[in-house]
Amino acid sequence: MLLSIIIPVYNEEQTIIIVLEEIEKLNRNLDREIIVVDDGSTDQTFKIAKKCHSAKIIRHKNNKGKGAAIRTGIQHTNGDIIILQDADLEYFPMDIPKIIKPIIEERADVVFGSRFLGRFDGMSFSHLLGNKVLTLITKILFRAPLTDIETGYKAFKREVIDSMNLTS
Repeated sequence: MLLSIIIPVYNEEQTIIIVLEEIEKLNRNLDREIIVVDDGSTDQTFKIAKKCHSAKIIRHKNNKGKGAAIRTGIQHTNGDIIILQDADLEYFPMDIPKIIKPIIEERADVVFGSRFLGRFDGMSFSHLLGNKVLTLITKILFRAPLTDIETGYKAFKREVIDSMNLTS
């Protein structure tokens, strides 16, 4: 089973190498491909990312937004499972095996990470309240056991991604 790790980046020269190094430390039995999509960075992000020879680096000439970077990344994946990994270290690559485990075990087609389970660094009260309200509505509408609907840490089976008409 191949895991595609998509890392959309924009001006992440301070953290991109750390994220890539942490992904390299993951279990060697985890068959994976790494796709970095530089969304028109104006700093040294692209140059730094190119030093990681195990990653495919794709560059947008202009900043098109995170959604466009994710769509570009998806177009270049071959994996059975696709996970989104932000480069700002809000989510740690060492958590990837935990995120994809329910998919590997065929207990889920999609898995959302959560900033509210385990370590929590906090956020503004208004952001927290808005997130909790949106999460509750989503839980009710879709009967989904979610704790953080606004998380950026998401993993999908390939067929789920292929069934969506993604736009941004």
